[in-house]
Amino acid sequence: MKRILGLWIMGGLLSAAGAVPLPEFLQGLEQSPAYQRNLQEEASSVLALKLAEKASGWQVSGTGGWDQTPAGGTLHSTLQLSLGVLPWSESQRNLSREGRKSRLVLLRLEEEREELRLKAISLYFRLHLLQQQVVAATREAELRSRLHAAATEQHRLGNMKLSEVQQVLRKKTEAEVQQITLEAELQAAHFDALSLGGKGDPTDPLPEVFPSPDEQDLLKALENKPAVQEARFQLEEAQVQLEEAQRSGAPELQVSGSVFQGNFSGQLQFNLQKGTVSSEIGVQSTGQGSGWKASATLRVPLVGSQGANLELAAQKVHEARAHLQEAEQAQVQKLRDELGKKRLLEEHLRLQTLTLRQAEESQKLAQKRLMAGLISEAEQVELQIGLQKSRLDVEKTRVDLYLQCLKLQALLERKNP
Repeated sequence: MKRILGLWIMGGLLSAAGAVPLPEFLQGLEQSPAYQRNLQEEASSVLALKLAEKASGWQVSGTGGWDQTPAGGTLHSTLQLSLGVLPWSESQRNLSREGRKSRLVLLRLEEEREELRLKAISLYFRLHLLQQQVVAATREAELRSRLHAAATEQHRLGNMKLSEVQQVLRKKTEAEVQQITLEAELQAAHFDALSLGGKGDPTDPLPEVFPSPDEQDLLKALENKPAVQEARFQLEEAQVQLEEAQRSGAPELQVSGSVFQGNFSGQLQFNLQKGTVSSEIGVQSTGQGSGWKASATLRVPLVGSQGANLELAAQKVHEARAHLQEAEQAQVQKLRDELGKKRLLEEHLRLQTLTLRQAEESQKLAQKRLMAGLISEAEQVELQIGLQKSRLDVEKTRVDLYLQCLKLQALLERKNP
């Protein structure tokens, strides 16, 4: 009882916002806690990528000291710089890894925002439907209350059995309970809409034409699903590990050169296996004369475990590729299921529309028969209530079908990673 009272109070506050079209209803979505949390995650991901980009640039460090010997003391300082220049250097690998992670996170967050938007649109049209259902339930309760009053009078006159009156009373009670239930659902839906920033009573009807994306286009768009991209990310990681294992068994080449002039010295070094260039500039208080030196070092591993490492890395690539195929197949099956739901709703709507047409014809015929005295008012009211329910059934299925179409259409609108 307290919950229903609270929902009524909340509903009064929300209704004060007035009637709103769908675009206005969605304006508050970006200010909702869920949407703001999503944006904060996106900002954190972008920041992490920027930090990785910064870390992939020149790394600078400095050292200094004093050496004391019997002959005297020497003050020296050194500036060291290093840069990963080849794709397999540690800094470049980290940057590539962060780039893939960032794309994956951004895809997931985009999907979450789309789900929030679809949830808000769903609430909007379900609120619209619930409003119609409440109006219809109120009308039915009024009609059944009138029938019960008439049945009670007929029983008093001896024209109706008590059991018949009780049956009319039962239907009246059921209608009143249904009315209260729908009113509570309407207020609860308003409360749910408020959590997504939506306020007010919906006014926009469903569009006459629903989105109808092509199945082949949808299959191509599955490439952008986060589940597929995550599996592809794992495959790329496994391939990087395989390349590293292959390089670990290759000869290591290191080329360096250095010059010194008086108190200054400089050195440049390139490591092919690590993919890095490093340099060192030094200054010391005692002169060293002048000169230069160049060297090249080739390191050839003779005995090691690279064979086992290669086999393990290759197996990881095989497993990751199989996982990617499973992820793609799972998304295809999920899409087939969603398309199946859409086709089922379309067929359901077709049958309900036929039922509605029959109910409309029966209502027209009943009105004429009532005027001719061939049926009772109670029979005509039952047909009227049946027609009302048929219309609501059609509207409910149209809402479900429209939301299903929007869900499929959203897949095509997702950005490429």
